[in-house]
Amino acid sequence: MIDILSEGKVLTVTEANLLAKELLESVPIWVEGEAFDVRQKDRKYRYLYFYLKDPETEYQLPCIAEPYYTDSLNFSFEEGSIYKMFGYLTLWEKGGKYQFSVKKIEPIGEGNLLKRLEELKSKLQNLGFFNESAKKPLPIYPEKIGVVTSLASGSAAWEDFRRHSADVYPFLEITVRDAYVQGEKAASDVVSAIEQLDKLNLDVIVVTRGGGAVEDLMAFNTEDVAKAIYEAKTPVISAIGHEKDFTIADLVADARASTPTNAAHLVTKNYQVYFEKMDNMNREISYLVEQKINNISQQIDTNYSQLKNYAEVEINARREKLKSILTELTLLSPENTLNRGYSLVTDSFGKVIRSATTVNIGQKVNIRLARGKIDTKVLKKYEN
Repeated sequence: MIDILSEGKVLTVTEANLLAKELLESVPIWVEGEAFDVRQKDRKYRYLYFYLKDPETEYQLPCIAEPYYTDSLNFSFEEGSIYKMFGYLTLWEKGGKYQFSVKKIEPIGEGNLLKRLEELKSKLQNLGFFNESAKKPLPIYPEKIGVVTSLASGSAAWEDFRRHSADVYPFLEITVRDAYVQGEKAASDVVSAIEQLDKLNLDVIVVTRGGGAVEDLMAFNTEDVAKAIYEAKTPVISAIGHEKDFTIADLVADARASTPTNAAHLVTKNYQVYFEKMDNMNREISYLVEQKINNISQQIDTNYSQLKNYAEVEINARREKLKSILTELTLLSPENTLNRGYSLVTDSFGKVIRSATTVNIGQKVNIRLARGKIDTKVLKKYEN
């Protein structure tokens, strides 16, 4: 052990931590408590990490167990159970943090936490809080949505819900009530938030937070929160933690979502179906309109071709008729009559003489021939 009694001896931080480690590890002890926040060995953790909690004071002791020992346990090490453990306190010198190094574990019984939860579940069950008949139906197309969650920096629950609801359907009106979701103030703050939103005439309220240990979710395992959800006039969706997490709030809520993202899908699912139907209808209408346009275009082409043929036939018929009329007119024209040997007699004023009674002996007349004309006088006339 480092000599700490030498006069004027000043320890470095490293020496101080080493001294603390030696002192702690020099006294093996038995410790009893309730296990929680158990992090099993996996690819990330080689050791078994967990906490022991004093059910009376809520004080906590970080613990670590070697894999060679935990692998040989003949019972299931579960969160919420009471255990008696043997080992010694030790210190991680680099970080200056101490923990209990466990060398032996003996189960005692069910932990106070799980016992209290089961008792509360039984009580609420008897009061009808979990009855399906008491659950309110969710609106088909909710527009006004209330959300109870933490808006603390890095809050994934709100971001996940917003990204899959308001970001997809901007017409949704979302009212967010920032609340503590963990710690001593959480339960009362969540109750207050639900009661406030319930007065705003909303369509649905979503109570959500990210995942965590059993201790982190305790606010949602309280009678007050359960009562607030049960008595709310507005339908309530519970989305607490991850899919594996299950709280009393989930049992009381009108609907339970496995994650915040799933809650968003639960709220908007009918909109998704509606817009998919609209898209299908738009595609079908576009197809029908296109087909109609094609049919009309084809009919126009057919009509144009038929009109064009009719016009050509009509024009040709009229052209032939005009030729026939022209032929008749030609045959009946004075020039043609003159060409056949006839002549045209007019008086000096150019008036056609049609009868001998209209002229006098000695009157000058003009005779028009096919080629040229003759001026002469009436020498004699015969009237028949």
